[in-house]
Amino acid sequence: MSSQMQSCTVEGIWQGLKVFEKEDGKREGYDITKFQIMDMKSIKRTKKRKGIKDILGHYNGEDEEGNYKPFLDYIEARKKIYLPVYKGFLETHCKERVNELRILA
Repeated sequence: MSSQMQSCTVEGIWQGLKVFEKEDGKREGYDITKFQIMDMKSIKRTKKRKGIKDILGHYNGEDEEGNYKPFLDYIEARKKIYLPVYKGFLETHCKERVNELRILA
């Protein structure tokens, strides 16, 4: 997956990069189709779905041989994925509003 990919929403990235363990022992990897969802419908990927045993973590890239790097746990994923993406969104799409809030603070 390219670091140059884009998503319509921050939540699309968060949900799309989740990786799950299935009940049959196999893995359900990341899902970049979540990056294209604009209306927020069917964007959630939870372990409550049929056939899903647990959330393994969030995708963290691949090594030189194409194997998944260790998954990020919830806290690390928030720090390395969600917060930087959300900050980038605010700086790109809401710069004027953020500056107004800074002045008011």
